[in-house]
Amino acid sequence: MTFRLGTRQIRSVDLIGQDQVARLKKKFSAIDPQEFEVALRELLRFLYLSAHCPSQMFFPGNKLIDDLWHALITETESYQTLCNRLRPGIFLHHSGVPFAEYISKLPSEKVHEEQMSWLASYHHSFGRIEADAFRMLYLAESLAERLGCDLAGLNAFAAQLVARALENGDTTFEYDDFLARVRGAASTIDRDPEVLNRFLRELVMECSKEGSSLNPFQNQHMEKLFGASTALAFTLWQHLAACERLSEYSEWQAENDSVWQNLISGRSLCGLATTHLARPSGPSIKGELKGEQLVISGQADWVCGWGLFDHLLVGFELGEEICFAVTSFPGVSEETGNRAVIVPQAMACLGGSGTVSIEFRNYPISIQSLVSRRSKNNAPMPRPSRFLVPEIGIAKYAVTEIERQGAVTTHPRKKMVLESLDNVKERIQALEELKKRGSLDELMYLRDEINRDAVRLLAINEGAHSIHPESHVPRLQLELLLLDSVAQPPSCFARKVKAAASGQHVEPS
Repeated sequence: MTFRLGTRQIRSVDLIGQDQVARLKKKFSAIDPQEFEVALRELLRFLYLSAHCPSQMFFPGNKLIDDLWHALITETESYQTLCNRLRPGIFLHHSGVPFAEYISKLPSEKVHEEQMSWLASYHHSFGRIEADAFRMLYLAESLAERLGCDLAGLNAFAAQLVARALENGDTTFEYDDFLARVRGAASTIDRDPEVLNRFLRELVMECSKEGSSLNPFQNQHMEKLFGASTALAFTLWQHLAACERLSEYSEWQAENDSVWQNLISGRSLCGLATTHLARPSGPSIKGELKGEQLVISGQADWVCGWGLFDHLLVGFELGEEICFAVTSFPGVSEETGNRAVIVPQAMACLGGSGTVSIEFRNYPISIQSLVSRRSKNNAPMPRPSRFLVPEIGIAKYAVTEIERQGAVTTHPRKKMVLESLDNVKERIQALEELKKRGSLDELMYLRDEINRDAVRLLAINEGAHSIHPESHVPRLQLELLLLDSVAQPPSCFARKVKAAASGQHVEPS
C-alpha cells in the first residue's frame, strides 16, 4: 500500500524493510491484514511528524498503533535505521505517560493549541484524514466530537487551519533574510531532504510570483545561493534548467497543460536525467515503442531530486533519434521485476539533494509526454543558460566573510590576508570579464581555482575557529571537493591533475 509521507509517495517496506514488515505481520497475525497496514501507516506518519514537527504533543493513536510502536522499538538496530530515514541523526523516544496524567500538567489552552497544531500538521503533511485512519486516531475522533462535526467536517476544518496559517505568514520575502536562514541550517540542509525541501519549495514559490524580485531567478541570485548552500542551489538549478528547456516547446505545453501550469506556478518540481546523453559511448537509456506506449531501459547514474521532485525530464535514444519526455519521478520499490530501481548515492555534502541512480527496466512513458525528438546525426541546438558558473558564489561569500571579520579582528595576519584578498577579488573580476568571451572549460577551471584560494584564505583568517562547528569553512571545503568530483570537461579535469602534480597554474593547451 502506497501512501503520502510529506512530499513522497512511499510504502512501509521502503522505510523499515521487507524483513521487518514480515516479522511484524507474523507477530500481529491475529489482526486483520488491512487493519494492520493502516495502523502501520499511521504509526509511520506519527513518527514522521515527531521527527519534523517536534512538540510535546501526546501520542494520538489507539492501542494497536502503540503496540506496533513497541514492537518496532524492540528491534533496536532496525528502529534506529527507521529514525535516520525519517530524519538523519534523530532518535524518537517512547513515553509511557498516560494521557490523563499528561494533560493534567498542562493548561487547557496549551492542550488545545497542541491538538490544533497536530491536526493542521497532519493535513499539511499527509492530506485529509481517511476513514480507516479516523477509527484508529482517537485524537481525531475526540476533536470531531468536540467540534460537533463528522470526518468530512473535520477535514474541512483542518484545511482552513492550514490555509489560515499560510495566510498569516509573513507575505514579504527578503532574499538576504532567506539566505541567512539557509546558512543557519546549511549543515542540516546538506544531509536532510525534508529540510532542503522546505527551503526549496519556499524559494520556488517566490521565484514563480509575478512582480517578485526573484522572477526571473538570475545568475547573481544563484551565486548567492551557492554561497549559502551548494545542495540547495544545485537542486534548484536542476528544476529551473528542466523548466527552461520545457518552456521552448509550446506543443508539449498545450498537450500537458496541467503539468506545465503546476511547474510554472511552483506547485510542482521537475528534475533531469540527461547527462548520460553526453557519454562518449552513447546514451545509456534506450527507448522502444510498444503499441501506443513507449518503454525505456537503462541507467541514469546521477539524478537529483528523489523525494523532492514530482516529475523527471528524461533523455533517451529511440532508434535513430534522441528523445526527451516528462514522466512522474519514479518511486522506490524492492520487488522483483521492478520497472525502476532507485539506489541513493551516499555523499558528504549533497545528501539533502536526494541524488540517486535510477535503473529503468521497461519503464512506461506515454506518447503524449514526449517533449522533443531529433536525429542522432544532428547536433543538439545550442542552448545558452542564464546560469554561467554560478558556483563562483562560494568565493564571493568567502570574500564577504573575510572583509566582515577583517573589520573587527586585530590579529597579526590581518594585513597579509587582506592584501591577498585583493588578488582574489581581482581574479573574480577577471572571471566576470571572461564570461563574455571565454570557453566553458576555461571558466570552470578558473572558477574552481578561485573558489579554492578564497576558502583557504577564509580558513587562514579564522585560524583555529575554522574547525569550530559554527564556522562555514568545513562546509565550503566539502563543496569544493564536490566541484572537483562531478562531471566536467575532460580538458578541465586534465588541467587540474597537472596543476596538482606541478603545484602551479596550468594554462589551457
